[in-house]
Amino acid sequence: MGKKYIMFVSEKGFLDKDNNFSIAGVVFDQDYCTNVEDKECELSSKVNYCKERILGKNGFEICIDDILLPQNEYKNINNDNKKEFINQMPTLFKKVKTNLILSSIKQSDGLRDDSYNKVVNNLLKNFYSFLIRKKATCGGIVIESKSDKESCIIQQKFFDIYNERRNNLIMTENSQEKINSFIVWEKANKKYGVGIEAANLLNNILYRVSNGLTEVDNSVISYIEYGSENKIFNIIENKIYRDKTIDASNKFSEKDLNTIDVFVNKVEKLKEELELKNIKIGDKEREINKLTQEMRSLKQRLEDAMKSRKNDNIILEILSDIDMKMKGFEMTASAMKS
Repeated sequence: MGKKYIMFVSEKGFLDKDNNFSIAGVVFDQDYCTNVEDKECELSSKVNYCKERILGKNGFEICIDDILLPQNEYKNINNDNKKEFINQMPTLFKKVKTNLILSSIKQSDGLRDDSYNKVVNNLLKNFYSFLIRKKATCGGIVIESKSDKESCIIQQKFFDIYNERRNNLIMTENSQEKINSFIVWEKANKKYGVGIEAANLLNNILYRVSNGLTEVDNSVISYIEYGSENKIFNIIENKIYRDKTIDASNKFSEKDLNTIDVFVNKVEKLKEELELKNIKIGDKEREINKLTQEMRSLKQRLEDAMKSRKNDNIILEILSDIDMKMKGFEMTASAMKS
C-alpha cells in the first residue's frame, strides 16, 4: 500500500532578484511529520532532540522558523546557545527526510493574477507528478492559519485554484482523489506545527538566497561565526523534486507513466545489447580485414609464381578460389558495417 504525503505551502510566494515569482511546497511523508495524540512523529523527535541538547528545556517553546528572524522573540534563551543551535541546523536538515517542489514564473507587469494562477497550478501539477512517482495513495496540502486580511484573501485564492484542480491540471479523472485534502492549521497546534515551522524556515532561506542574500541574516549570527556559505540551501537544493515526465499540455495517467517507465527500461536494455553487438562486430571486422590482407598477399605471390609457370593449371585454380573467398569476405564486412 502506498504512503500518504503532505505538502506544506507558504501561499504568498516570493519574488527573486530577477523578478521571477515562486511558490515552494515542502513535502513530507504524513507519518513522518504528523504528531498524533501522544505519539511524537520522527520530524518532531529530531527537532526536539536538537532543541533540548543545545537550548535546554526552555528550547521546546522555540519555533525553528522564528529563531532565524532578526527580531529576538525569545528573551529567556541564551544568545550563545541560540547561535550554536543555528550552527547545528545544517546537520539537522541533512538528516530530515523531505522533498521540495518549486514552481516559478517570470512576473509580468499587470498580469499578477494570471501569474499566480499559473504558479499554483504548476505547483499542484508537480505535486501530482510526485505522488505518482512515489506510488502514493494520496496527498494533502497544509497552509498556516493567519488572521491578517491580506493573508486570508490569498489563502482563499489558493483554495479556489486547488478546488478547480481537476479542470486546471488537465491530468486524469483521479486528480481530485490523488490530492484530496486542504487544511488551514495554526502553527502552535501540535499535529502539523513542526511541518509548518520547517516549511516557513526553508521558504525564508529560498527567498533570501534567490535574492542574493546569505541564508542567515548577519544580525542574527555573524558571518564570522556562521560562515558565508549557504549551508542549509546547499542541502535542500539537492532535495528539490524536478518533474521530468509530465507536461501540463498532455493527458497522462498513472498507467501511462508506468508504461513509459517500462518502455525506457526496454530501450536502455536494447541500447546495452546493441553496444555489445557493436563490439563483437568490430572484432569480426578486424579479423576479416586481416584475412583479406593475407589473401591479397598470397594472391600476389601466386601471380609472381604464375609468370614463370604459365601452363600450370593448379596455380590458376588456386587463384580463382582466392578471388572467390576474398569477395565473400569483403561482402560480409560490408554487410556488417551497414
